[in-house]
Amino acid sequence: MLTVTDKREPVPVSGNPSVIASYKADVMTAADYSPFGMTLPGRAYNNHWQKYRYGFNGQEADHEVNGPYNSYNAEFWQYEPRVGRRWNVDPKPTVGISPYAAFNNSPIYNSDPYGDTILPAAGNDLIRLVLPTNATFETYKAEATYQVGGKNVSVKPGQLRSFSANGKTFQARWDTNSLDFLGYKDDAGNSGSQYLTTIAEEPEITGVEWI
Repeated sequence: MLTVTDKREPVPVSGNPSVIASYKADVMTAADYSPFGMTLPGRAYNNHWQKYRYGFNGQEADHEVNGPYNSYNAEFWQYEPRVGRRWNVDPKPTVGISPYAAFNNSPIYNSDPYGDTILPAAGNDLIRLVLPTNATFETYKAEATYQVGGKNVSVKPGQLRSFSANGKTFQARWDTNSLDFLGYKDDAGNSGSQYLTTIAEEPEITGVEWI
C-alpha cells in the first residue's frame, strides 16, 4: 500500500537548478501487508510510520503498544493485525464466528472501518452495511435455497437476510417478477434504510503496476 500527499516535489534540470524539469510524488508511506494487515518484514518504507498515523483498513495505528503498525484503533475495537484478532468482543457478533474475530475472518472480502461488523447486502456484493449497535441479524446460509414467489433468488452465504432494531424486523425484499432486490422492509412495507449505514466499495483499479 502506498500513501502520497497532494504536495509535489520539483525536480530541476541537471546543471540548471532554476528550471524545473518535472515533479515527483511526496511519498508518506509504502509497505506490503499480509491479508489481516501485518506489515511484512523488510517490506516497508524507512520510518514511514513516523510520517503518517493511518494504515491498513484506513484506521489509526497505535505505535506505542506493539511497535509500528502492529495495533489499530477504531470506534469499536483495538485490533491486532499479526493474529487477526480484536482485543475486545464484537458488539454485533455473527453466530458461529468468534466474537474476537476480525472481518468475519475474511479480510480480503470484507472491510470494517468502525470495528463493529460489516455485512454484504443482498443483491449487491459491492455494498457493505453497518447495523446499529443494538441490532440482531440473520445472514443467508451456504447450501440453502431461497425462493420468492416460487422462484430461486440469487444470494450468497453471509449476505444480510434480515435484521431487527428498536423492536422492528426488516427482511430482504425481492420483486416477485424480475427478482430485483428492493431493499430491507418490514411486513408493512416500511423501509429499514434509516437503520443502515451504507459503505460502497470503490471499483477495482486495473492497469496499475504497484512497486
